[in-house]
Amino acid sequence: MFDDDFKPEVFQELALVAVADLGRNIPSHDIEPLIQRAYSMGDHKWTKEKLLTAIHELEHIFRQALKSNLSSDEFSQLLRRDKRLSEENTTFLTALWREKKESLQLCVKPVTVGKLLDVKWKVGFSVSSDVCHKVSSPYVVLKFQTCQPGGVNTTRCVEMTIAQFQAFHNQLKDAALALSTV
Repeated sequence: MFDDDFKPEVFQELALVAVADLGRNIPSHDIEPLIQRAYSMGDHKWTKEKLLTAIHELEHIFRQALKSNLSSDEFSQLLRRDKRLSEENTTFLTALWREKKESLQLCVKPVTVGKLLDVKWKVGFSVSSDVCHKVSSPYVVLKFQTCQPGGVNTTRCVEMTIAQFQAFHNQLKDAALALSTV
């Protein structure tokens, strides 16, 4: 998500939004003013979706640093390994970490998520559905089985149109690619 084309002023504002959201434990993501400022600085390539993705990635970086209880030096070293970050952005994030670490530790609760046990899928054709309005529209059903932190197994089913499934598939590929760079 981060690259040399990201104007430092926009990046710094995104980082401030990410830290503020972590501190509140409630994502605000009111980034319309930021989009307008980015446009006024001549940075027209960032859509709301791309900016939100950057905020989520920054939140993840800070959350991981909190989880690992990194010192400022360790945090800086971690950031320097990410070749996508400019020196200016790395310096800014390190200074922000140094300033906000203690307050974030007091208010950020660890995120607990279940463990994915199994994924099953099937393709079908609907006669009628809330999602698929045409007769004989193809759909995909994904069935996720998870084990929650308390040890309770749950199953969730999601029905998607083929277009929605393809978009979901692309998002998973993007996530896998992002994880492979970590």
